[in-house]
Amino acid sequence: MHKKPRPDLMTLTVDGSELAELCSVANSTIGDMVENGLPATRIGTSGKNSQFSIKLAAAVKWLTRRTEPTPGSQRAALLRAQTQRIEMENLKQRRLLVPLALVEETSNGMRAVFTHGLDSLSGRLANRFPGNDPATVREIVRTETNAIRTEIAALSRRVGEMIETEASSGTNLGAAEHREIISTAITESPKRN
Repeated sequence: MHKKPRPDLMTLTVDGSELAELCSVANSTIGDMVENGLPATRIGTSGKNSQFSIKLAAAVKWLTRRTEPTPGSQRAALLRAQTQRIEMENLKQRRLLVPLALVEETSNGMRAVFTHGLDSLSGRLANRFPGNDPATVREIVRTETNAIRTEIAALSRRVGEMIETEASSGTNLGAAEHREIISTAITESPKRN
């Protein structure tokens, strides 16, 4: 059996229509590629309908470079955004990332329940202390609950600032580090007597 000699791929030359068929693109696309730098020799008429002689090895190198996004290009930005989206989806699936809107909604709901409880506390306690003026009891409880609210607001601000610092620095802390941040913020809260 006689084998057909294998061509030297480094010197193999194709015309524009052969390259279009290999790349599954229209012939006019090859003309566009040549205008954008694809190494080729014109062998026919001028314009997009020209015939070209193209060294296959040079075409492969050029096409490979063209598929890699140029840093700072729109394609590179899109690729980076797609990569980040996939990474975030993976983190969500591994339960390492929770959507901020869910955290905010949960936090706001807890704050509403807590605020309602604090607001109604003075009225519920005012008549439970026999021999004390209900208005005085109400004012003492209101003062204490307002101090608690102030501490919670300060804690929320400090934790928010720490989260913003973490996000802007690009570091990703783990759960233990986050617990430490919150614990530190609580420890640094002003103490009430």
